[in-house]
Amino acid sequence: MIALAPGHVAWAVMRRGLSNRLHAKGMAKLAAQDGRAWQQALQMLQSELPNLPVSKGVVTVVLSNAFVRYLLVNGGEVLSGEQERLALAKHDFLKVYGAVAQNWEIRISAADAEGKYLASAVDAELIEQLRHIFSVTGFNLDSIQPHFALAFDAWCTGLDSKTSHGIFLSEASGYCYAGIVADTWEFMRSGRWEEGGPAETFQRVIEREACLSGAAERAQWWCPAPNEAFAKEFSAVKEAKPLPGTEASQDLTEPEYALVRAGVA
Repeated sequence: MIALAPGHVAWAVMRRGLSNRLHAKGMAKLAAQDGRAWQQALQMLQSELPNLPVSKGVVTVVLSNAFVRYLLVNGGEVLSGEQERLALAKHDFLKVYGAVAQNWEIRISAADAEGKYLASAVDAELIEQLRHIFSVTGFNLDSIQPHFALAFDAWCTGLDSKTSHGIFLSEASGYCYAGIVADTWEFMRSGRWEEGGPAETFQRVIEREACLSGAAERAQWWCPAPNEAFAKEFSAVKEAKPLPGTEASQDLTEPEYALVRAGVA
């Protein structure tokens, strides 16, 4: 499991068996430079791969939400085919972001009962370079996953389907906030930290969405924070609790391993 984020690359080597067991872990931090943040992360990844304690194996790469764009697409009940849903997602990304979205690789989730689905977009060049990096190693790049999508699958699918939930996922550079109820999507938001810091941003995001949706009663949850300072701030938000099952495990206790933890949960 390898996580790419602005500012660091983290990894964990798992031994598969009756239960996953942590074999080794590591992290390399990046100094801010000019240029695209994901290019810097890929350069660090290339330099770190030869230093890993293993030289082959199956790899999942987790991409920071800073490298991903999300949209909640409403296909209704008329779009039953995956290609139709993908085409609509591409149309919506172009409508929101303009021509730059033509250079993005787009993926979609399964549709919920109302025909809504989550679409994610990543710079196609990032994906292409990742595949090239691993093609000349002994590793098999099995999957490339956006952080939010991976965290949602790991920790949110077991939430009470009769209750409306707000899921808040933070990273050093910003947040994602999603609403679900009765196994259907309500909304998907993302943004950067606002004035006052993470906790105040979290509070304002909750209040704004309650006004927009009219749903005042919503169980609020936060995923593992990216550092101790964020975790301390979020724990002071009385309306929200840490998601069940997100307790540090596999000796990945440091908050900076939050992206990796989502992948080994």
